[in-house]
Amino acid sequence: MLPMREGNEFVGRTIENAFGAEEVVRLPKVWWEYYDWCIEVADLDMVEWIKYMDKHRLADVSFDLYLWRSLWEHECRRYYHGHHVPTLTPPEGYVDFVESLEKEDECPNRQVLIKRQLQNEQGVEETVEMQSKHWQYFDYLIECGGDMVKWVQQADLARTKTQHTLSAELISSLIRHERKSYLERGDRPLFISLKGYHRG
Repeated sequence: MLPMREGNEFVGRTIENAFGAEEVVRLPKVWWEYYDWCIEVADLDMVEWIKYMDKHRLADVSFDLYLWRSLWEHECRRYYHGHHVPTLTPPEGYVDFVESLEKEDECPNRQVLIKRQLQNEQGVEETVEMQSKHWQYFDYLIECGGDMVKWVQQADLARTKTQHTLSAELISSLIRHERKSYLERGDRPLFISLKGYHRG
């Protein structure tokens, strides 16, 4: 059972899902309050965030349950990294969140090396090898409209100075981008470092 605060009744709202269809979602009132707080105080684009989360949920998990869990994890992650949250105390179930985060970050499946053929700056296909977590972020950027062909070409040009392989330069650029995006917004999905990033 996900964290539930005493005396918190369920409230239904109409939300647009990943396919653009309106759907009634029932959540404990406190999580709708957190959702509104993210929009009004933290200035986060929760409409797009919900669409992204819905797109990646498992088919056997209801929209209501998945959104409830996702909002809880969202608040826990913000608290974990010192981002502003509505209360001064840790969210309910925070200790469980931290323990699960540490286990998931060490999951062997995230470390699997995968090879793909990508075009370098000269237009020649080159084998790039990265861990699955790096490819997940790479694919996420494509979903967000990123020009990853140009990205790879820029990484290829950058390695003339760093003397890195194309794989190493691409990994470095993806980590820098995820870190910068997370520190600037705090609401971006994390793939490379599930624990997130600290300033400094």
